[in-house]
Amino acid sequence: MLRRFGDVKTELASVAAETGFTVDDTRLKSLVGLAQERLLMEGNWPHILERRMSVQVHDGILVLPDEFETIYSVCRSDVGSLKITDSWFTLLPQNQIPGNYPTLTCEDRGETAVYRHPQGMTIKAYSEESSAITIYADHESVSITPTSRDAEPTPTAKKYYDIQRVERAAAGKPFELVYEDEDGVEYFGGRFSGYWPSASLRAYQVGASDFDEVVNVVARRRIIPITDDTTPMIITNVPALRLMLMALTKENAGMIDEADALLARSVAALKSENERYHPHNQQPRIDIVSGFGDIQHL
Repeated sequence: MLRRFGDVKTELASVAAETGFTVDDTRLKSLVGLAQERLLMEGNWPHILERRMSVQVHDGILVLPDEFETIYSVCRSDVGSLKITDSWFTLLPQNQIPGNYPTLTCEDRGETAVYRHPQGMTIKAYSEESSAITIYADHESVSITPTSRDAEPTPTAKKYYDIQRVERAAAGKPFELVYEDEDGVEYFGGRFSGYWPSASLRAYQVGASDFDEVVNVVARRRIIPITDDTTPMIITNVPALRLMLMALTKENAGMIDEADALLARSVAALKSENERYHPHNQQPRIDIVSGFGDIQHL
């Protein structure tokens, strides 16, 4: 169920006897955000993992949309599931040999530049909202104004080779970037939500391919900072959130035993929801190739 902060703030503020916050208290947003962050550390709950997402791979590089932080599995139509490697993979001795790159792996390259192109590309943007977008590229910044798909936006005046980050000051409707080479050929540069203006995106090398394709992935969502009533909630279980808010208040007051008890009850509520929401679901397993062992998840 999609819930936004405005849908739950009244119910969460009803624990004011414990937290001391009213529904209009700006501190409530901060506390709810912290409650979500703490609960996200405890497991992969409903709505945290996106199980049916298709992502564009360009020149063998997959860049996650900005609302996701990491990939748990990836599947290519021609070979099936790929092995997810850890961030130390390319530094291991057996992978320093030219041509030794495994075809059936998805190498985690960590937080990196959004896009690189050896010949350089101009940039333009599309959105239903015209507020400016700031592009950090080649160690400088440039502001561009998006247009709707019915109009043709003005590309940047110069070509850029290494795009580090994308920002939009005001959280609003999603926008898309498009890169254009000197022959006028366009390349999809990514779709951005605008929730995390300063977050670095996460990139992966998908096998040994260097062609464009679409792959299916299971990815984990990022934490969304709560800015207003329209911000989507990542944790949508209201009883669990109420308990977590009270746990944080007890913790801040130095009442650690009471806080731990409330945290345990909050996690139990989420586990019950998970069993009901996904009764036959098996949590995904990450296979770490030539790394430090398997990562286990609740």
